[in-house]
Amino acid sequence: MSSQRQHAVAAVAVLLAVSGCLSALPVSQPPTPTPEAVGFEALSDEPSPQTVSLENRWNRTVTAQLRVVRVATNTTVHNETYHLPPRTERTVYNTSASDPEGVESFRVTLSTLGTTEHTTIENNACFGGASGTIRGDGTVSFFASVC
Repeated sequence: MSSQRQHAVAAVAVLLAVSGCLSALPVSQPPTPTPEAVGFEALSDEPSPQTVSLENRWNRTVTAQLRVVRVATNTTVHNETYHLPPRTERTVYNTSASDPEGVESFRVTLSTLGTTEHTTIENNACFGGASGTIRGDGTVSFFASVC
């Protein structure tokens, strides 16, 4: 084998050894403890207050009716009318105001501009509250965030 070829083979061997490709069997290390994953069920067991917000992106003042019903008892816990000036956003309700017993579901209804939208939220860590939006074109969207 020529001298150049020996140097090239040696260089490749060194490169492979340095990069770990020719390393010996790995040294046994104790396994790293893995924390238990927190699943959706664990998140849904703990009460966590949720909010309802309304946003008006339209260029006109909008009147919106918001009704919140405790699903377990079918009791209205919030029923208010809001006048939303153009380009405003505000939090209008928090589930803690109804003094829930543990985790509960709330049916939220938004009525505005001849449209009625519904969503359901729960006061647990898996939900992120509800948000109603009057878009710039005057259309309405209403949704709840869920993990």
